[in-house]
Amino acid sequence: MTLSKRVFPIARVCLKNNLPPHLLLSLGLLAGAFLLMWPSYWEADVTMSFLLIFLPPTGLLLLTPLFLPEQDEKILDVIRMRNTPLTLLFGVRAACGLLFLLALPAGALLFLKLLHCETMPGLWSAAVSASLFLGGLGAFCYALWENLPAAYLVPVLYFILCAMTGRERMKEWGLEALCPFPGGQNYTPGFQPVLFFGGLLLLFAAVFLRCRRKQGKWRMKN
Repeated sequence: MTLSKRVFPIARVCLKNNLPPHLLLSLGLLAGAFLLMWPSYWEADVTMSFLLIFLPPTGLLLLTPLFLPEQDEKILDVIRMRNTPLTLLFGVRAACGLLFLLALPAGALLFLKLLHCETMPGLWSAAVSASLFLGGLGAFCYALWENLPAAYLVPVLYFILCAMTGRERMKEWGLEALCPFPGGQNYTPGFQPVLFFGGLLLLFAAVFLRCRRKQGKWRMKN
């Protein structure tokens, strides 16, 4: 079986069954934020604060449940019979989640422009970097503990800590690069390499750890 014949069915099932509930939650979060804040004719700094507060949690919603569907025994039996590598399965699911993680900030920015809000360069990449880091952290916590509430709780607590501490205080601690929030009037949004590549690293580590654990359990059963 060619790689494409393996990838497309996994992607189709992911987009049809696995991803929609989490995507709807993300869209609901953004819709609630727009209804609550009712943006219109905002200045650029207000638009930036809005995006960098409400966009990052969507990464948590899209990537943390990455491993949940394979807990179903029927799905596990199909995977064993077809000899489908778990790395391929999780990799395709992660790619589908990342696709929407990239699209949501773009859609939010477009909608804000339609509402006559000012924007600034770098907002999209800043929102993507923060979203990816939170999502990767959530996926890694689930792969580590196999506990969904804890997997959500750790990134949420980190997000709250950053919000309460502020960027200036985190800079004093040497953790400014890990802060997803804007800071001060002179802050310029843009691509944040530590958050972006840190999120990718956490996501890869989560997939690797989950595959090792599941393969070990299957060998013990057999």
